[in-house]
Amino acid sequence: KLVSPVSITYFKNNESFYIANWGTNEHDEYYDIISVDKKLNSYNPFYSEKDKKLLHYINVINSKLYAVYRKPPSVVVLDENSNKLDEIIFDKNMDPLSISYFKKNFLIPNYKNGKIHVFNDKFEKIDLINLESTTPTNTTIINNTIYAVEENGNRIFKLNEWKFNYG
Repeated sequence: KLVSPVSITYFKNNESFYIANWGTNEHDEYYDIISVDKKLNSYNPFYSEKDKKLLHYINVINSKLYAVYRKPPSVVVLDENSNKLDEIIFDKNMDPLSISYFKKNFLIPNYKNGKIHVFNDKFEKIDLINLESTTPTNTTIINNTIYAVEENGNRIFKLNEWKFNYG
C-alpha cells in the first residue's frame, strides 16, 4: 500500500513505475518500495528492509534502482527483480536526500552539511559542490547541465558554472 509516497521513478525495461514510501515502518505494515504497472492499475510490493528507515528518494540509473535511505544513511542498489546488488553505507556526517548521475559520477545532496557530494562509480568521494544555499535536496541533469533545488530558500540553481573534469 502507499504510505506517504515521496519519490517515483520508471524502469523502461519492464515498463513499471516504482514509488518510495516515507516512514519508519516499525510494524512492517507496508513496503518501502511499491511497483506499479504502466496503466497504474496494479500496485505490488517490491522491496523493504527491516533495518532501514526514512526512504527518501529512488532513481533508476543504468538499469539499476538506487534507493536513498536517511536512517541509517545509505544507498541500496537493486535490480528490476528487487534483488539487492549493492549497499553503500555512509558515516554519521551524511544525511543523503537524493541521487542522480552525471558524467560517470553520482551526485548526492547532504542535508547535514548543505553540500552536494560527488562520488565516482565505486562510491569513492571525489568532490564537494558548495552552493550558495545550505539545503540542497535534489538534483537533475538536462542537456549536460546540473540543476539543484534548495528547500529553505525555495530556489532552483543552474550549476553549469561548476566544472566537471571527472569521467
